[in-house]
Amino acid sequence: MRVTLKQLAVFDAVARAGSVSLAAQEVALTQSAASMSLQELENSLGVELFHRHRRKLTLNENGRRLHPKARSILSQVGDLETAATTGTLQGSLRVGAGSSIGNYMIPEVCADFVALHPSARIDLRVMPSTQIMNAIEGLTLDVGFVEGPQNRPKLDTMAWAKDRLVIVAAADAPIAKRKKLKIDDLKGQTWFLQNTESSARVSMSTVLFMHTESMTIGLESSSIEAIKRAVATGKGIGCLSRRAVEPELASGILVELDVRDFDLTRPYSVVTRKQAYKSELQVAFIRHAMQYAERDLPK
Repeated sequence: MRVTLKQLAVFDAVARAGSVSLAAQEVALTQSAASMSLQELENSLGVELFHRHRRKLTLNENGRRLHPKARSILSQVGDLETAATTGTLQGSLRVGAGSSIGNYMIPEVCADFVALHPSARIDLRVMPSTQIMNAIEGLTLDVGFVEGPQNRPKLDTMAWAKDRLVIVAAADAPIAKRKKLKIDDLKGQTWFLQNTESSARVSMSTVLFMHTESMTIGLESSSIEAIKRAVATGKGIGCLSRRAVEPELASGILVELDVRDFDLTRPYSVVTRKQAYKSELQVAFIRHAMQYAERDLPK
């Protein structure tokens, strides 16, 4: 049995793309050459690695077990080539972040990192935390920053930072004039909220539904900026990360409502795939992000 790096690269690309044609483009081979490399790998190993449904390929149990090992080998070879040629950090890193983190924290982390390492490139994707963890498990992302507590057996999780959810209203809204509110006082208000995939929405709903049976939702959006603009009209209230609304609070466009029994601090975590080699670029980026959190914790 002889397994080649080309075969492993094709296997990894097919596992992430779900098709031979897309994988062939990534590894700069013809579709027939990529298909042949994959077949040679399966013949060498003596097992099939994919379920085949027409042109769609999904990892079977054998493939899921071997994929992290293949990725580790490819990453180690990449580090070896980098060390031999330049000695500097280079390459591409795929990073996923939840909406509050991805829009208001990680951009600064990424900008500082690539300024320090000009040969590095970061592909940042902002998406719900559940999708991030699925992508880390499937090795289509290298590093994830997720909101709320997480516990998945295939993931390594490190505490990163904390943030607090706040209820906000327009500065001239009638409810903004009231002090020492109770959650019951929010009955009858129209809510402008992130959609149900958002961990902020899940966390907020868990607390609110302990005190009230229903709430009127006037707007749902995946865009935090859209929610802030809607709340600023004075026609509803919202619940968002304090990090996300700091500029509006500072300018007086929005105000934080003083709601008793609503103290919701959320942990943020860094997640990576267990049993997968972490490249030097990946390790350096995580270290940089940890240093950022230490010096610039959200209020």
